[in-house]
Amino acid sequence: MRKHLEPVLTMLHKSDCSIPFKVPVDPLALHIPDYFDIVKQPMDLSTIENKFRSGRYTNPWQLCDDMWLMFENAWLYNKKRT
Repeated sequence: MRKHLEPVLTMLHKSDCSIPFKVPVDPLALHIPDYFDIVKQPMDLSTIENKFRSGRYTNPWQLCDDMWLMFENAWLYNKKRT
């Protein structure tokens, strides 16, 4: 699993498109105090990478679930702002 997924995570980390997802959302810095009222299960690439490197994913679908959660959180919160 590591052999196949590590290149994907590396590519995502290097991509400019991933900038908004690289670190956990900081509601204070971003002036969005209601973020944790709306997003109940935050997820970001650094958390995914940490879980991956520490062996907390036992199958690739768990990593996929966290990736989807990260995107779903962005869609959920940002539709309120768009």
